[in-house]
Amino acid sequence: MSRVLDHAGVDTRRGRRRAVIDADWLRHRYSVELHTIPEIAVEVGVTMTTINRHLEAAGIPRRPRGSASRSTAIRVDPRAGDSALLRRILVGQDATQRAERFLIVAGRDTMTAAAVELGVTLSILANQMKRIGEDAGGPLITRAVRGQPLALTELGVEVQRELTRAFAVSAAADPGRPTEGSQ
Repeated sequence: MSRVLDHAGVDTRRGRRRAVIDADWLRHRYSVELHTIPEIAVEVGVTMTTINRHLEAAGIPRRPRGSASRSTAIRVDPRAGDSALLRRILVGQDATQRAERFLIVAGRDTMTAAAVELGVTLSILANQMKRIGEDAGGPLITRAVRGQPLALTELGVEVQRELTRAFAVSAAADPGRPTEGSQ
């Protein structure tokens, strides 16, 4: 019956209409522009399952799941400006949070004091400082030893100066804008 009705031009489908997605457009959007499957699904007005089916039909290999495939993982925070150093630091998921925490650590005598102030464990904070150091190109702090406060390395002083400038310019431009992690 459905074939007879279809042959007669009678629309019998209920629900969503069938999505027609150009394979070249999908390949460019997904593989070149690195949009995620959920982003493309919203743009086209279909489900993620439909996008997955079209990717498979077009022979487009799917990226692994996780943050590396997310758009936030490849975008540089606009506060980095033209600074090559900040463009390495302020990219990826939670980059702004790491930068803000580095500035707090830089103003304390110990990482333990900074961790208590931030309400995070010392190991989390140490890992974040290690990551921001790797992004910057070297260690940023020398850990505190008995009786001596932590100290910034030469690179750490440069990162502190650049971040302070970038965040101050951002706050002056939009003082009502909440910073990441300040909820």
